[in-house]
Amino acid sequence: MVTIETLKLFRQLPIDQHDREQFVKAHGFANAEELLATALACMKSEDRNLRVAALRVIVQYRGPGPTEGIVMGMLDQKIRIRLIALSHAAHYCQYENVRRVLQSLNANEEEPSEIRWGAYYALTGVDQNLPDVALKALAEFSHKAEYRRSVLWKLASLQLSEGTKRLLEDYAQHGTDEEAAIATRALNGYKIMNLGSLANDEEIKKVKKNCELAYGRVTYWVPRAKEL
Repeated sequence: MVTIETLKLFRQLPIDQHDREQFVKAHGFANAEELLATALACMKSEDRNLRVAALRVIVQYRGPGPTEGIVMGMLDQKIRIRLIALSHAAHYCQYENVRRVLQSLNANEEEPSEIRWGAYYALTGVDQNLPDVALKALAEFSHKAEYRRSVLWKLASLQLSEGTKRLLEDYAQHGTDEEAAIATRALNGYKIMNLGSLANDEEIKKVKKNCELAYGRVTYWVPRAKEL
């Protein structure tokens, strides 16, 4: 079995595939796929620190190959490992094995709140059309003080549907003045957008010039298309 120290060498793999292959070969592996297979095998180790190191490698891969490791991470006995896997799970939601586990964790009221929230956030992190199980969790988390603000900002970034519209209306009618202002704006032609979701510098410049900053440095209010 590979050591923790060896896996730590690969915590920041090059993004470029050619550079990645060269880097992996320079550190003793035949190719990047062999490294992934090794990391996946390490997820079955009883050593939690080895599992953490393996997961840090696995989450740098895309496609169906790493999903087995993501699933094992989300179902691990250790909260720390589960949260690491959940923080990256949105990148794998298109794969049924990952989505099925996320939906199960999200719906299980016996799971710790941070696990259910992580599962919900992964389910809604990529897809603008919320599955019913995520919408149900969203409604539940909106009544928890520690998640209420995050839920509102998430709602303000999503496509309007009957479900998201209903939740925003609840904030507008029963929330604080600040919550009501955000929800009302989201209901009346605007949504929040992170500049990182835009395709090129020209689009970023256009948003910065014409739109109002919502919060932070890179999140803006932008006009939404007519959705309902």
